[in-house]
Amino acid sequence: MPPFWPGSSRNRIRPLLGLIGLGCGLRLALWLVSLGSYDVVAWRIFASSVSDVGLGETYVRFQGEESPFNHPPTMALLASWIFRLSEATGIEFARLFKLPALAAELVTGLLLYRVWHRRRDVETGLAAAAAYALALSAILISGYHGNTDAVYFCLVFAAAYLMEERRSPLGAGLVMGAALNVKLIPLVCALPLASRLMRVRDIGRYALGGALGAAPFIAAYLSFGTDARRAFLGSVFAYRSFPDNWGVEMWVRLTRALADTVSEVPGYIVRILGGVYGAHGGELVLIASAAFAWWHFTRSRRDGEARFDAYELVALGFVLFLLLTPGFAVQYVGGVVAPLIATGIRRGVVVATVTGAFITALYAFFVVDWSPILSVHGPMPDAFTPLSMAAWLVLLWAGRGLVRSGGGGAQGAEPGSSI
Repeated sequence: MPPFWPGSSRNRIRPLLGLIGLGCGLRLALWLVSLGSYDVVAWRIFASSVSDVGLGETYVRFQGEESPFNHPPTMALLASWIFRLSEATGIEFARLFKLPALAAELVTGLLLYRVWHRRRDVETGLAAAAAYALALSAILISGYHGNTDAVYFCLVFAAAYLMEERRSPLGAGLVMGAALNVKLIPLVCALPLASRLMRVRDIGRYALGGALGAAPFIAAYLSFGTDARRAFLGSVFAYRSFPDNWGVEMWVRLTRALADTVSEVPGYIVRILGGVYGAHGGELVLIASAAFAWWHFTRSRRDGEARFDAYELVALGFVLFLLLTPGFAVQYVGGVVAPLIATGIRRGVVVATVTGAFITALYAFFVVDWSPILSVHGPMPDAFTPLSMAAWLVLLWAGRGLVRSGGGGAQGAEPGSSI
C-alpha cells in the first residue's frame, strides 16, 4: 500500500491517476500563462547570440557580466535551435524552451512509478508518481522557471535508476555524462553514485560512460579561438552562483549581525570567514562530495555490501550541495525531490512541500508582470530568512534521516546488493 495513503483497494487506482493528471495539468497551466523567471529571458538573449554570431563568440560576448553565459555547449546549441524554431513559427521562445523540462518531468514520474511498482505493487507505483506530479517545487521549476534544471534532475535520477534497477554502470555513466552537459551541478552526485560500485571493472565502465560526456566540451574547446577558449573556461568552469540569504551565507549573515552587537572584532572575523567561504565554497562542496563517496566506498568494501542504494546516494549528493553551496538559485531545490521520493514517499513529499512554499513566495515577490507572468529575481530580502531557514532545515532533516536509516530508507529495495 502507499506509505502515505491508509488502506488499500483497487478503487484507489483511478483517483491516483487523477492526481497524476492534475499535476500534469498544473504544469501545463503554468506553461501557458507565464514566461517564467528572468532566466528564460536571458536564455533567449544567449540563444539569439549563438544563432547570430556563433557559440565561441557568445562566450566572449557574455563573460563577466551580471548574467554571464555559463552553460555547457550542448545546451547552448539546443537553445539556438529552439530560437530559430521560435522565429520560424512565431511561437514564444519561453514556451518552446520549457518543453524539454516538461518532457523530462514525464520521464521522472514514469521512473518513480517503475521503482515503486517493482518494490510493492501498481498502487504504490502510482502513489509515487502522483507524489512527484503534485510536488510543488517540481511543478514550479518545470512549468514556470524557464531553465534547464529539470532536465538534469531527470538525467541524474535516470542514472541512479540504471545503476540500481538495471545494474548497468556503463549506462549510468553515459546518462550522468549527459547530465553534466546540461549543467555541472550533477558533479556533486557523480562520485557518490560511483561509490555504489565495488568491482573495479564496473567502476571502469561507469567512468568510461561519464568520460564520453566530455566529448562536447572538448569538441567545442578545440573549435574555438584563443579568446573564446579563455572565456569558455572562465565562464563554464569557474562560474560562481551569487551569494544569497540561504544556507551557509544565511548563517554567516545571522552570526555577523550577532557578532556586531558584541564588538567590531568578532563581526570583522565573521566577515572575513564568510568572504573566504564565498570565494572557495564551491571547491569545498566538491571535496565534501568526494569525501562522502570515499567513505561510502571504503565502508562498503569492508562490509562486502553497499550501505546506501543509488537513490540514497544521489539524494545525499544533492542534499550536501544544497546545505553547503556558497551561492544559491531557487531552482536548485528541485533536484533532490525525485531521489527522496524513491527512498521514501513521505520524506520526498515533505521536502517538496516546504521548499516549494519557499520558492513560491520568492517567485511571487519578484513578479514584475502578471500577464504573462514574469519574475525578475534580485537579492533575497531579510524578511524571507524564516522561510529560507525552514527550507534549509528540512533538507538537513531529510539528509539526517537518510544517514540514520543507513540504507533502510528505501522501504523494500535491496540496498545491500552489490554491483
